[in-house]
Amino acid sequence: FAHLKEIAAVEFDPVWAFMFEGPDRIAIGFDALEHPSCVIAHAEAQSSKPQRRQDRSWVAHATTEWSRAHLEAERPVVEELLARELSRLLETELSPPWSAHRWRYGLVRTPVGQEVLVDESLGLVACGDWCLGPTVEHALLSGRAAGRS
Repeated sequence: FAHLKEIAAVEFDPVWAFMFEGPDRIAIGFDALEHPSCVIAHAEAQSSKPQRRQDRSWVAHATTEWSRAHLEAERPVVEELLARELSRLLETELSPPWSAHRWRYGLVRTPVGQEVLVDESLGLVACGDWCLGPTVEHALLSGRAAGRS
């Protein structure tokens, strides 16, 4: 593939994701937290998304700094630490079931900077969020560009 050098330069940040049963979003008066602490980057009630079940499931992402510092920690340890921090932020005691997932390559820190990488001689097109940036929108833009290529 003609663009291995560009791909090798892409850098990622880790993110610990945490799924849990939290408070009812209507009862607490909000459905998301954005950068509420140095531990949590984002937490969102899944029922606030269109066409989702109206239950009390939430997903939170730890900050990249915290995730990097705890990258190799055991999952149960991370779950307890994140549950404690979210209990504090949401002002309610969380209890299992919950689940943490180490997303080692979770967010693109240094993207390629092009929508797609094309190797005409091989007839290959490479695309993904890593081409443009850390969001799902970047992945969609890259995928659309690949479709046009």
